[in-house]
Amino acid sequence: MRILLIEDNPGDALLVQTYLEEVDTGIQLENVTSLAAANERLERSTFDALLVDLSLPDAQGLETVRRTQGLGLPIVVMTGQGDEATALAAVQAGAQDYLVKGKASGMDIRRALRYAVERVRLNRELRAERERAELLSALGKSLQAARSPLEMFTQTSNRISDTLSLTGMSLWHKPSQALESRWSTGSGAVTLTPQLEQQVLGSLSEGGTWFQTLRETVDDRLSAVKPVPDAATKPIAVLLVVRSVHHGEWLETEQSLLEAAAGTLGLALERADLIARLETSNANLEVKTSMALEAARLVAWEWEIQADRLSMSSNAVEVLGSGAGLAYIANAGLAHVHPDDLAQHQATVENAIEARQPYRSVLRLWHTERNEYIWIEEYGVVRESPQLGISGVTQDINERRIAQAALLDSQQRLELALDSAGTGTWDWQLETGEVIWGGHSDRIYGYPPGTHRLTLSELLPHIHAEDRKAVETALDAALTGEDLDLEFRVVWPDETVHYVLARGRVVRDSRGKNVSVTGTNVDVTQIKRAEAALRGVNEAQKRFVGDAAHELRAPLTSIQGNLGLLRRYENMELTERRAAVNDAYLEASRLGRLVTDMLALARGDSGEALRRTPLHFDELLSESLRQADHLAGQHRLELAEFTHCVIEGDRDRLKQLVLILFENALKYTPPGGFVRVSLKCNPEWSTLTVTDSGVGIASEDLPHVFERFYRADKGRARGSDPGGTGLGLPIAQWIVAQHGGEIRIESTVGVGTTVTVRLPIAP
Repeated sequence: MRILLIEDNPGDALLVQTYLEEVDTGIQLENVTSLAAANERLERSTFDALLVDLSLPDAQGLETVRRTQGLGLPIVVMTGQGDEATALAAVQAGAQDYLVKGKASGMDIRRALRYAVERVRLNRELRAERERAELLSALGKSLQAARSPLEMFTQTSNRISDTLSLTGMSLWHKPSQALESRWSTGSGAVTLTPQLEQQVLGSLSEGGTWFQTLRETVDDRLSAVKPVPDAATKPIAVLLVVRSVHHGEWLETEQSLLEAAAGTLGLALERADLIARLETSNANLEVKTSMALEAARLVAWEWEIQADRLSMSSNAVEVLGSGAGLAYIANAGLAHVHPDDLAQHQATVENAIEARQPYRSVLRLWHTERNEYIWIEEYGVVRESPQLGISGVTQDINERRIAQAALLDSQQRLELALDSAGTGTWDWQLETGEVIWGGHSDRIYGYPPGTHRLTLSELLPHIHAEDRKAVETALDAALTGEDLDLEFRVVWPDETVHYVLARGRVVRDSRGKNVSVTGTNVDVTQIKRAEAALRGVNEAQKRFVGDAAHELRAPLTSIQGNLGLLRRYENMELTERRAAVNDAYLEASRLGRLVTDMLALARGDSGEALRRTPLHFDELLSESLRQADHLAGQHRLELAEFTHCVIEGDRDRLKQLVLILFENALKYTPPGGFVRVSLKCNPEWSTLTVTDSGVGIASEDLPHVFERFYRADKGRARGSDPGGTGLGLPIAQWIVAQHGGEIRIESTVGVGTTVTVRLPIAP
């Protein structure tokens, strides 16, 4: 970009040049010091814009702008820091932009210059385009009003000739072997020179365009050869225009105007030819239309609204019955419309007439010959010429409506069945990739109700990552004809995992092409959870039975052994006999407690409900301590903090819980040790703590103490501890859980054990 800087201050000129070189080496800057020097320089060279100081030796302020405007270039003015008002006035007077010395950077100068050049260019283009558009608009209106192709050519010639100062214009085509002039105006384009003839032939065959100067003996002239295209851009004729060379070379805007005129003329000629062909075939079209109406059981009609007069196609009586015909449209025939449809139909027609809009109406009409109401569908278009009326068609859709009603009823029954069974349907459209859902499918996959359409690519990410490949493989296999029967997991938006059972098969069209894969969905999450729970119960039951058999076998074996000794040795010494009887009694007692505890757990496993009533937990605890006092022996039974608490629970079960904790603490605390009991309450929880100074529980045993039949003292002989069953703490845990509480055990070997039970306060 070449810039002429008009600046008499060498320092400012050098500063501008330095700024521009730093940001854009593509800008060539040349400096002059006055307007007179600028005029002389512009006569010898071409520049893209002027950068002008408002204080020059031969011009000051706005006078500078007025004088530089005559140079025909974009102007950016420069002013001092204290004179921005003059700079703004300069812009209002015609400058494109202004810069303040000392404030403008290289980027500011570059941007202002480029914007000024671009703004002037755009203004010129807009002005030329506006003139061109006005001419083409006027030309288009003239062509629309023309009644024949010749009139179209004449209108085009008149409009363009005046604008471009043409001496002649002609339209050439090639209906056979030779070129022919279809129409011409003026004297300059009636005959073709050999060179023009070759150009016209080339334009017809290749679509070429020529703008050139022809030297002739009489007068030099300019000619233009432009193809006239049809709607498919294929040349159907050639436009030749001629004017005197004195008017100068063809400008770019003139060339563009000729191109647009040729295109408009081509479309107009094509439209005129089409109208002629349509008029020629109109009679045949009426015959074909009549045949088509009869085949489709369509009735065509015209209604003149003011006269309330109808004309209809000949098949009206056959389709709609002799009693009604098409009279239901007119005021006199509305009695044939079903009473339930009459008001809606009248409102539809009246609204269409008022808005001058097409309408569609579905209604029932009495058919005289069939002695029944039939469903019809009516389409009407309101017209205002030559008089207000409606043109339309009516079709007998009775069979279709009956089929639709049956289909709707079937679909409703299907939806009811799917809803009752919690089942969903799906249909994977192979062409679009859409998956269309019905029934409960949206809820099965965790989507909001009413989500009926989504693409397979949107659905696959919701399938569990470990199952996604199997689903894709099964769908591919279904496309080969294999039935789809697959169970997989889906991840809902709340990140919960659900199990889905999907079955389906491919659907093909009459040519054997795969169209879709369709099937059903069932949410089997509850079944899977029930199966898992059942497996857990079965495994627990197996463990329980095995452990019970093992635990029952030991006391039974001891009882049987002692009774065997008594039976075999009748003369056994009295001390030995008493020892055998005592051992059998102890094991029988232990066996009774074991059976009692097992029955308690069995009732808990069966879901036995507790009888929960409000009770004073502190009083129940005191009562239990009195009953356990005889077990204390040489132990110290200490009471720490004891708070009044009211909870809601089963009195017998809670008492059983307290005694289990007391007995365990006393059993594993050596003589001379202590068992300390405390009860604290707050507005939400009661906290019972039982602490002993016993042998403690090893850290590896602590996680298992609530398992049934688990005993931390495995090395102890049965004879030395016949009272334990290994079920006390599991029973205690079950009682606490049934009351909505929690139980926790902390223990250190050789130091002692603390059991903490938290139960909710009664509301």
